[in-house]
Amino acid sequence: MRVFLIRHTPTVTPKGTVYGSSDVNISEPFTPLFDDIAQIINKATSTSAREHVYFASPLIRCKLMAEYMSKNHFSPANGVQYDSRLKEIHFGQWELKRWKDIPQTEIDEWLSDFAVKSAPEGESFAEVMSRSVAFWQDSVMPLCDETRDVIPAEVSDNKSKPVDSKEPVVHIYSHGGVLRAILCHILGMEMKDSFKLIIRHGSVTELEIHSDSRKNRLINLSKGGVEDSF
Repeated sequence: MRVFLIRHTPTVTPKGTVYGSSDVNISEPFTPLFDDIAQIINKATSTSAREHVYFASPLIRCKLMAEYMSKNHFSPANGVQYDSRLKEIHFGQWELKRWKDIPQTEIDEWLSDFAVKSAPEGESFAEVMSRSVAFWQDSVMPLCDETRDVIPAEVSDNKSKPVDSKEPVVHIYSHGGVLRAILCHILGMEMKDSFKLIIRHGSVTELEIHSDSRKNRLINLSKGGVEDSF
């Protein structure tokens, strides 16, 4: 099954602003970036023969992209399915503050073990990981229908003749923190190493997912995206 992890495009917030779970808008013009993303997905899969399934964070920066794509490029089978578990990490008291205005002692305490520690009244990456993996197991994996050889060996002369897969193409429109959490789960990475994964704004990461997780493949990591974003 093909799965595309798509991060929202750049936001209107000033550089250096903390905006995890805050519902901030995206910068215009954004439709050319959306069209570029559609072209990447179109080249990577047979769009005419497969259904598309959309999951998205309900925050406006992901919602705008998912709605545009669903109306202008790949019509999803059941509309856009919004899931609050795909929201970005909640930074608590730091939300919409400038990093430079946050006491350095608080930042240092968080950075000492960001995987399990959180901003004051905020959420840890471990909590983001937990809800992201729960979403993946509940919503994505049930769509994975392994292709099988349905022709008896004596008829097929011992040659494999698999039927076409009925699996959909899955789109997940979300945020850097959530997409890193999903990739850590898929790749078996430690949470503390998650920022080694460069997930740029407007990037597309392609996965090949199997019901047997040992066969999962990362095909492209952060293809495209805005160069000056992390």
